[in-house]
Parts: sequence; structure tokens; C-alpha cells
Amino acid sequence: MNFKEKLFLFLSGIFLTSMIMGNIIGVTKFVEIFGLTIPIGTLAFPVTFLATDLICELYGEKRAQNLVIVGFFMNFFMLAVMSLGNYLDDAGISGGTIIYDEVYGFMRAGV
Repeated sequence: MNFKEKLFLFLSGIFLTSMIMGNIIGVTKFVEIFGLTIPIGTLAFPVTFLATDLICELYGEKRAQNLVIVGFFMNFFMLAVMSLGNYLDDAGISGGTIIYDEVYGFMRAGV
């Protein structure tokens, strides 16, 4: 695999990770930056724009569009997996179930 394809994978990973993490942690915590109170998840989203802009410039608009479409479906996949985890009964040995429920509740509220 050449450097250009490795860079594409890296930028794609940065895009997808930032997008998913922005949605998961989206409204779980608020921070104050320069006098503005914002949800912590909004800090991840500018990275998604940077990654897609770089991909568009280096690899073309079509590859950037395909990545955004993949990201769109990854969000639904993440939501489905987290919903399944929320609705299945706990085995009784899970740690952090209350925290999971709280984070999932915030994530659903943000969608």
C-alpha cells in the first residue's frame, strides 16, 4: 500500500472517529470556551470538516462524498448497536450500567 492510500485510510479514520465520538459524547458534558458554553461533542465536528476537505482536495470530490455516505450509515449502525445494548437485559455482572444508560439517554436526546 502506497503512502497516498495510507493517508486516505488515516484521514477516513479521523473523520469516522470524530463523527461517531461527537455523536456519542455530544451533549453529555458542557464546557466554557472563550465565554461560550458549548457541548463537548461540538469540538469533534470541526475535525470532520477538515478531514473531508483534505480528502476532497487530495483524492477528489467523489471519494469525499463516498466517505460522508459511509459515515452517515455508520451513525445508524452505531445507533442500532447502542439501542440493542440498551434494550437487552443486563447479565448482572456488568459494571457501569447506570453510566451506559445515562450516556445512551443523552445520545438519543441529541439525535
